Amino acid sequence: MRTAVLLFSALLAACSSRPAAPAAGPLPAADTVQVIRLVQVPGRFTDTALSLKPGRYIFEMTNQGIGHEVGFYLRSAADEAGLPGTEAMGHITDGQTARTGIVELGAGEYRYSCPLNPTPDFTLRVE
Repeated sequence: MRTAVLLFSALLAACSSRPAAPAAGPLPAADTVQVIRLVQVPGRFTDTALSLKPGRYIFEMTNQGIGHEVGFYLRSAADEAGLPGTEAMGHITDGQTARTGIVELGAGEYRYSCPLNPTPDFTLRVE
């Protein structure tokens, strides 16, 4: 019996001294950030409605053929205040591309537009 206890103790010590193996597989959804690429042309966005899953996003905006600066205004359909992470998105000149910070989107309906272009409000649904 004493030999079995010693053997078990030695095995336990050997196992606990090994470094943990790294986790395999994809990162959990909360740790990923997806880039959504949007293009503005005179008077509109080329994508007029978006449907996304809840998560973390970066919005990349390209000014294509607009002879002045454009921006990106993203907000909840229920609230006109811009979403955190989008505050610095603006002043994109013709041919330039810019990105928002990371934007956390929960389930719901959002609106996006550009008051500088100007564009109508377009719908972004998160389900």
